[in-house]
Amino acid sequence: MRKILILSVLITISLTAATAQNDAEERYRQAVKEAFSSYEKFRSQAENSYNEFRQKANAEYAAFLEQSWESLKVSPAQPKPTPDPPVQPSLPREELEDLGMEDDISNALPQREVKPVAKPQQDNSKKVVKPTATPQPIELDYGKVVTRPTVQPQPQPKVPVEEPKVLTHKDLRFNYFGETLTVRTDAVARPMHVSSSEESSIAAAWREASDGRYDLMLGDCLKLRKELELCDWGYYMLVRAVTKAHYGDDSSNDAKLLQAYLLTQSGYKLRLARSSGKIFIMLPSQQTVYTRYVTIDSERFYFMDDDFKGGSFYVSKAAFDGEQGFSLIITKHPKLSKRNETCNTYKARRFGTSVEYCPNKNLVDFYNSYPHCDWQIYANAKLSEEAKAAIYPALRQAIAGKTEAQSANILIDFVQTAFDYKTDGEQFGGERSLFCEETFYYPFSDCEDRAILFTTLVRDLLGLKTALLYYPGHLASAVEFNENVSGDYLTIEGKRYTVCDPTYIGASIGMTMPTMKDKKVEVTLL
Repeated sequence: MRKILILSVLITISLTAATAQNDAEERYRQAVKEAFSSYEKFRSQAENSYNEFRQKANAEYAAFLEQSWESLKVSPAQPKPTPDPPVQPSLPREELEDLGMEDDISNALPQREVKPVAKPQQDNSKKVVKPTATPQPIELDYGKVVTRPTVQPQPQPKVPVEEPKVLTHKDLRFNYFGETLTVRTDAVARPMHVSSSEESSIAAAWREASDGRYDLMLGDCLKLRKELELCDWGYYMLVRAVTKAHYGDDSSNDAKLLQAYLLTQSGYKLRLARSSGKIFIMLPSQQTVYTRYVTIDSERFYFMDDDFKGGSFYVSKAAFDGEQGFSLIITKHPKLSKRNETCNTYKARRFGTSVEYCPNKNLVDFYNSYPHCDWQIYANAKLSEEAKAAIYPALRQAIAGKTEAQSANILIDFVQTAFDYKTDGEQFGGERSLFCEETFYYPFSDCEDRAILFTTLVRDLLGLKTALLYYPGHLASAVEFNENVSGDYLTIEGKRYTVCDPTYIGASIGMTMPTMKDKKVEVTLL
């Protein structure tokens, strides 16, 4: 009887506990349900708020586009600086011989004429290398100083671009510097069309583009920007590639207006213009772009594709709500597939430093799309990670255990003598700067290409600050060493920068080209 009583009590306790557990589980399920319902309500409200904001912003922008556009003057492109000397300079033959570089006088391209002088035969095995006379260091005079650029966060949409709930779509495939990419577009709505370049037609087309038919395309473009790690220029070229696939070209009025729509919705500042029946996009830049531009409220907006042919020119000053700046600075290299066309060996003549590299042609093509702009853009782009992996191990080994000065001399010898020289006019038919990756791709390079490459190597491998020195007709560089280094120098912002000329063959750090010693330089800090 006692056992039965105990069993009954245990059963009662178990049932009570089970009931309490069931009640707790039910309350938990109810709480989760209410929380999810609240979240869905919040998400729906937020989504509606986002959509309302975009609709309102686009409606206001279209209304601005419908107003009369102002007649503005198009400013001509600033002249490109031309730093190429008429010949590649080098130390005198006697000094090259003392450095063991006597054969390099004939390898310099092009080289000033040197008449051979007959010398008595001598036993080279017992040759004594005479030290090169070191002139008294001088402090160079300089004028304009271009400060280091400020890197701004990449523009983002002011509100998230939501995935449309129901939209019949089709895939739009296109090529992007060797990548085959896809974005989705509305399979039902026809492509937006601009009937004319008049204000009313442009505004009507903008309203058409912003009715939701391009939301899938916009979302996919933003995803690709993130996946491929595109800089602003990379994203601009992506948008152009998408519109080319959509319309068959990227320069028609339809394509231009869709590019403007995708860019503004992505957060970018731009201005629209029209002339002779054509629509133009102008983008701002803190760095100089050597193409035509329009000044609006003290800010320059550049024709990045520069297809304006002249005539009456009208600009809409309409600003999209939340717009952000556009930058040409490359903070990350685009993630592009590897395509090798050439593999080269680059060997320095004095110290014998040698590296092998197969440049990525897809990346070279991307660089080739860039407009000609400030040297800061090229110098701050640095080398891609795949280039560093191929090139830097040998250079690090060459400078291991060396002082800053010794290391810099090894690096400057590499840049001076591992690459063949030609002016831009001889190689490209006009002035052009090369990104570091391009210097390893093209058969020749000139003074600005070498200064850009050398300063990149010094910053990456030695961790030192550098600057570009622009003399009239020549570009060299300077380095802020931590050690006491002898040679010509400049005092910039209270810091001593030693002259380093990667084009002056055979010259060590601290040596200024003789024809440049008395010239005032412009300084670009990197």
